[in-house]
Amino acid sequence: MRRLNTLASWRNILARPFSLWLIAALALVATPALAAPHARGVVYAGNDMAGAPVVVKLSGDGKQVVQVITQWDTSCQNGGDFPWSEELPTNTKIGSNGAFTVFRQIAVTLNNQLVQFTMRFSGKVTGKSIAGSTAETIEIFDDAGGLLDTCTAQATFKAVSTKGTVFGGATSQRLPVAVELGTGNRVHHFHFGWQADCTDGVVLQEGDLLVNLSIHAGRFGRQEVLRHTESNGDQTTLTYILRGAIKGAQASGTLSVAFSVADSSGNELARCDTQQVLWKAATG
Repeated sequence: MRRLNTLASWRNILARPFSLWLIAALALVATPALAAPHARGVVYAGNDMAGAPVVVKLSGDGKQVVQVITQWDTSCQNGGDFPWSEELPTNTKIGSNGAFTVFRQIAVTLNNQLVQFTMRFSGKVTGKSIAGSTAETIEIFDDAGGLLDTCTAQATFKAVSTKGTVFGGATSQRLPVAVELGTGNRVHHFHFGWQADCTDGVVLQEGDLLVNLSIHAGRFGRQEVLRHTESNGDQTTLTYILRGAIKGAQASGTLSVAFSVADSSGNELARCDTQQVLWKAATG
């Protein structure tokens, strides 16, 4: 799996403020409203330093990690990348110092090749915040057992828990969703992962961010179209459609992302589309 080269330029053009979500969320955690400095939440949401959302869920007593929802793009030695995601249930105990490590190793067959995946997701719970790191390795073997390629990724992450303000969950694509409400009846950040199949055989997987969404009668949404002309004259178009509703401790809705590339004459070269994706998140 690989991504369209032209998509890389969007990261610089859009300059989506991944760090702003984290800074704003950490500011919420630091408020005096927390009665007990070491009290733990249940749902933690944030992002890693690569810009992907991260969700961690604890047991009600705060003694175990019960779910990790994360995504990443590993870089491969032979060029390109290999996107992966996990909506992983677990029963990982949290140590007396707040530390934990979720380890995952699986092997699957893709396109007649054996793919072995190893993930280490480590963190430390400090009251209503979690900080940690992830490390992933993907090894691809031929049918004779020969190693064809190795893909790796590493990132640090931070996530917070603020009941009624920070929501975490997943899409129907099993990618993470992190939502932070702001003042003035608004969604301050909607941070989500998406994956799209493309007409040229490429698979795109991205961590993305929509900001400053108005809430009316518990509902919010955004339809946004971004266009850009590449240096070679190609025209790229990125379209978001987001719908959501918040009811008590639950939030849910739909989203879709479409990305297309056309040459200078308007002939479409490739189109990538998530189709309609469901998403759900909770706070606690």
